[in-house]
Amino acid sequence: MTMGFISIWIEDNGCGMEKDAVDQLFSMQTSGYGMKNVNDRLRLLYGDNYMLTIDSEPDRGDDGVCQNSRRRL
Repeated sequence: MTMGFISIWIEDNGCGMEKDAVDQLFSMQTSGYGMKNVNDRLRLLYGDNYMLTIDSEPDRGDDGVCQNSRRRL
């Protein structure tokens, strides 16, 4: 059996965010809990082999990557 990865890349050209704002997306320290909820649900579904990351800088936009290992026979 071999392991591969499924990756989904999302990019936008919006106003971007400071690092503190990105860190708050995955915690309950923000006014909403959408990103944390999505991250928690996908981790429950795919386990520890799942990863969601967001890279952002002000005036640059945002890059998001969702990656999950996949087993093939």
